[in-house]
Formats: sequence, C-alpha cells, structure tokens
Amino acid sequence: MANLISSSFQTAILDWFDVYQRDLPWRQTDNPYHIWVSEVMLQQTQVNTVIDYYHRFLSRFPTIYHLAESELDDLLKIWEGLGYYARARNLRKAAQIVVTEMDGRVPADYQFFRQLPGVGDYTAAAVQSIAFGHPFAAVDGNVKRVLSRLFRITEPVNAHKSRQIFQQQADQLLSVNRPGAYNQAMMELGATVCRPKSPCCTVCPVQDFCQAFEQAEQGLFPVRQAKKKIPQYRLICLVVVKDDAALATKSVLITRRHPDGLLGGLWEFPNRKIDPEVDRIAACQQFAFEELDLPRNPDLGTPTFLTQVKHTYTHFKIMVDVFLSYYQPCLTSIPKVLDPEVVCYPSDKDRLLQEDTEPKAASLTDWCMDESFRWVTIDQLDQFPFTGVANKFLPQVKQINTA
Repeated sequence: MANLISSSFQTAILDWFDVYQRDLPWRQTDNPYHIWVSEVMLQQTQVNTVIDYYHRFLSRFPTIYHLAESELDDLLKIWEGLGYYARARNLRKAAQIVVTEMDGRVPADYQFFRQLPGVGDYTAAAVQSIAFGHPFAAVDGNVKRVLSRLFRITEPVNAHKSRQIFQQQADQLLSVNRPGAYNQAMMELGATVCRPKSPCCTVCPVQDFCQAFEQAEQGLFPVRQAKKKIPQYRLICLVVVKDDAALATKSVLITRRHPDGLLGGLWEFPNRKIDPEVDRIAACQQFAFEELDLPRNPDLGTPTFLTQVKHTYTHFKIMVDVFLSYYQPCLTSIPKVLDPEVVCYPSDKDRLLQEDTEPKAASLTDWCMDESFRWVTIDQLDQFPFTGVANKFLPQVKQINTA
C-alpha cells in the first residue's frame, strides 16, 4: 500500500510540475557546473534575486576552470549583495579541488561530491539528482513545509533533531525514475502553492494525500520552535580621509576582513564594538590612536558624525555610528598605514567570531590581527567588494570627493 501511495503521489506531483513549473534559467541546462552554481545561490535566497546573479556569475566564470582561477576580490564583487559569502568562498575552493583532482569534471559520485567545501546534504542530493539522475531526496525549507503538512509532522521544522524525520519521509516518496524532476517539483510546490502563509490548497496537485488538509489544520503546520531574542550591538565606524596631493584627490582607509571569518574577504571601513554608554567621539579617537596607530592631533582631526546605519545578521543585530575624520600627515608622523601598497597588521587580539557562529562577546570587528589595511582613492572604491553595512553609507563617502 505504501508503494502504491508513493507511486500515485509521484505521478500527481510530476504531472503538475511538467505543466506548471516556472521557466528558470538553471532548468534549461544539463551542465552540472551551472546546476551546482544555481543550487548554491538558491540557499537562503529568493529565486527572483538569484536570477540576475546567476547570469552575471556565469558570464564572468563560464566554466569551473574560470572559477578555480579567479581572484577572491573578483569573485566577491560578483557575489556582492547576495549575502552568505561563505557560499562563494567555498564554491571557489571546491572548484579548485575539482579542477585539480577531477580534471574539471563535477563528480557524479555522491560521497566524493558531499565532501567538497560548502557541500551539505541538500546541495549534494540536489546536484546529484538534477545533474546526474541519481536517486537522492533533497530536503530544503520548502520541502520540509510540504512534508510537514502531508504527514502532520509535529516535530519543529527548525529543530536539528527533526532533520532525520523529514529526510526519511522524503526518501520514501522519492521517484527513482525521475529524481531530479521530483526534487524540483517538491521545491516548486512549496515555493508556489504550499506557501508558509495562506497555502493555495484548492489548486494543490497532492491535496488528496495531505493529512493536514484532510483535518483542516494546514494553518497549524509546519510547527516551528520559538526563536531566541537576538542581541544587538553598538559599533563605531571611522572613515579616515586624507588629501592625496599627487593624485589631486582624496583617499580613504579601508580594511579587509579575514578570509576565513564572518564576511570573510570583504572590505569595510575600520570599526569596533563599543559600550553604548561611552562617549562616541572619545571612542573614535581612542580607536584611531591605539588600534589603528594613526598619529594624535593635530594630524588627525576631531571625528564628525556622518550617519547611522542598522543591519541584521542571522544571530545578532548591529547599530553603527559612522564618523568622518580628516588625516593630515606630516613628516614627523609615521602612521602604521602608509600608502595603498602597504599591508599592515594591528595588535594581536583573540578572534571573537567564526563563520556561522553566534558572537561570543562582540560582533563584527574586535579581531583586527589578520586584517589588511589600505589607502585607496575614493574613485577606486567601486573596485572593492564591501560588506552590506559599508554599502549602506558608501554613497555618502563617495560624496566627500566633491566636498
């Protein structure tokens, strides 16, 4: 009976998918590399957002060889704004392994592919099924929502312990004849019909199999664990500006985040976490003198308030007060950061954040030991991939050149 139900379910959802699937660019290719790129981009990101990034990415890196040989700045600039930058860094690392060990051929072996950087259970199942027709069930948030209503699963979809429950149900329903199409059909159903709120049950192709619909309880599923209240941190950010007489323009000081940490490899303006009660001007001056090793007044002007920006990450929020300070170098002052070609490292500090972890004591900035600093002209800013926070006030920084 179970096999009969699974067969009927597969027929219903695949027939629906064949007619009503959205016309998406990654569904028009059988290139495993292109499919892999799309699946990485689609993690935690809306389809409509991904489409343009997908085209730009493949235009810049049309083959896995191009990606493997890419410069990190170039890659992150293409990815800029898509978020979750570890995806891009891991995709590049994985591409380098595939080029080195597999002669550039995306491995059609689940276990080998699963061990590549950034490849988890979902990505491995999706790519192996769609690109190679291997029978692995892909389970993402959309699929979990469909399964939770089909079987009235009371375990929270966002609980780690429930992953095996959803995977087992997905494995039982999987079509071994068309696994790639089936996985895409389940995700498509969750995205367009079995939506988080107000599911369109009247047009659902698998309504007859849905236990939640039968009990008129579809609004009660999926069950979710209550989210913890996330902390908020206060930061100061210092935009240090100096006149470059030789170039007849202004330069600003930027810093690159450690490649293996949160927002790794992206550029930003020097910043640090502060106690909300401290004097922000004094905190900026202390930061400039003690951590950036810029000379004391009169070489460094008193910081002036530029703007305030807010940003939300997965596990915390930040409020950043941005200050502007003009640096006027003189012969007797030798700051740690000298010119655009010099890379320097501030004092040794414990790294407080790692990728995909909650902050221990600070947020974005209290570990500067691995950060490289550079003076760049304002006209050069567009060449660098910046953090989302920096991009929020970058237009104001660019206006400094006209002031």
